[in-house]
Amino acid sequence: MDVSGAVRKALKNNKTGFGFRSTINSLMTGKCHAVVLAGNCPRRQASDLERHAELAGVPAVRFEGTSLELGELCGRPFMVSALAILDPTAASELSRQKK
Repeated sequence: MDVSGAVRKALKNNKTGFGFRSTINSLMTGKCHAVVLAGNCPRRQASDLERHAELAGVPAVRFEGTSLELGELCGRPFMVSALAILDPTAASELSRQKK
């Protein structure tokens, strides 16, 4: 399964958090199982999210499209630069792909 498929699976189960702050909060509270970053996520935010994900032992993967395309994939009328996957099964698909 690719990144898009894992995102769709998590969205179907209503187990996502949108945006930088929501993703950071999910990582800090231990609710997040994976992080998806848009290809054009601002460098500083991406490095903060990747650092927090590493500390939490959670995979952080890049979505090859832009934040606008990630927002469209999520069915949102706005850009999504970061996405927290709260669904463990969708996250396991991402972690298998990352290796």
